[in-house]
Amino acid sequence: MIRTVTFSTGFDHLVHVDSITPGGVGHVLSWVTQASGKGIGVARTVVALGEPCVAYCLVGEVGCDRFMAGVESDGVDVRVFTAPGRVRDNLTLTNDSMSDLAGHAVGARLSSVPSDVVDALVDALVSETQPGDIVTFNGGLVGGQPTHTWARIAERVHTAGATVIADIQGEALVSAVATGKVTAAKPNEEEVRALPGVSSVDDPIEAGVSGVRTLYGFGVTNPMVTLGSQGVVHIADGDIHLSTCPVSNPKLVVGAGDAFLAGFCVGLGGTDPVRYALAVAAAHVSGLDISRTDVVPFLDAIRTTPLAHM
Repeated sequence: MIRTVTFSTGFDHLVHVDSITPGGVGHVLSWVTQASGKGIGVARTVVALGEPCVAYCLVGEVGCDRFMAGVESDGVDVRVFTAPGRVRDNLTLTNDSMSDLAGHAVGARLSSVPSDVVDALVDALVSETQPGDIVTFNGGLVGGQPTHTWARIAERVHTAGATVIADIQGEALVSAVATGKVTAAKPNEEEVRALPGVSSVDDPIEAGVSGVRTLYGFGVTNPMVTLGSQGVVHIADGDIHLSTCPVSNPKLVVGAGDAFLAGFCVGLGGTDPVRYALAVAAAHVSGLDISRTDVVPFLDAIRTTPLAHM
């Protein structure tokens, strides 16, 4: 079973317009609202790929019912824990004539979360986790949570027999991987700079190589650094490689990292989870309704280049 954990949730409003003219008037061509949060995006894609998933999430009291209904409508088994405040609203604006992404703005996270609510979420996660499960840590923390929150959860779910995968940021990432309980981690080109010794590296690919080495030194056996359209730096055959999967007509960049992580989790049952993750992310960026069939054509487009020895 794949289980995702998200503390920073919200509604994503995906709005496509015909034009963006300062001071002018355009037309909305489509407006889709989804219950969101990085772990929710992972869970949604896991289910689309035909695997079951349970999403554990912290949600503001105002808008909670609508949030829960949105997640369940996508076939995700969800465990919602409420805190004072409103579910935040995020906006992704797209327009064909400008670029694949015209703009992205996020609302304010929950500002104060009682510790007993967090404890209840973690207790539920640990009590339901079985040996062999995959548990993913997703996104940022919210108001009132200490940076060692993810580290504390990693210790507990690892003891329960789960594989821990981290897609988190900043000091929280460093604290979590320092436990030695994280099997896989995938910071992006900005997030990787929180790791010791990486912040001073300017070139994204070189920073990726340094990040992979640092994560591996913490005991992360599957370290990955995602670089957007440049691909992902990872370990293959004992050395560091860069793998890419070009997309000729990108439609939706936001959420590509979540799709990648979902593909990696599902792909762990095969021989090359990074390759499968890249194909899933490429299908997402192409704007496809992801399924196992949609992913197959992208597998042949992946190219892997050696970068450095470990």
